Amino acid sequence: QMDSQSLEERRALLAEAERIAERVLQDKKAILQYQQRIADNRELLGKYRRKELPNKSYIYLGGFFLKLPGPRIEQIVKQDQERLGKWVDGTRVNMKKNLARVNQLLPSERPAHIVELLTKDVKNADGEELVGDAIR
Repeated sequence: QMDSQSLEERRALLAEAERIAERVLQDKKAILQYQQRIADNRELLGKYRRKELPNKSYIYLGGFFLKLPGPRIEQIVKQDQERLGKWVDGTRVNMKKNLARVNQLLPSERPAHIVELLTKDVKNADGEELVGDAIR
């Protein structure tokens, strides 16, 4: 039988694991958002490559719509792709560290439904798959 001190220690351990697991879920959501932007940017770059867009187009930057020449927009979008790629990589590193910490706190208590929640494909409200496994 557990005494009150060990119960309190267990409660604190579970609370810490829950707090870290919440960060993992936030990181996964951020990765999904970054990957959606990467896909949108890739689609836009493809349209420029196939010359399906006019020489000058509008782009939304920092709360403003600006009309810029196509090559400048292409350059901005490529820079955004690089930045997003770095953010995805950094977020994945954080997510892996946090998962390792949860496993360290609760090594024998990693239920299958938690593993599935953290690694399964996520679908948007329309049922379209957004991304595969966010944890690589």
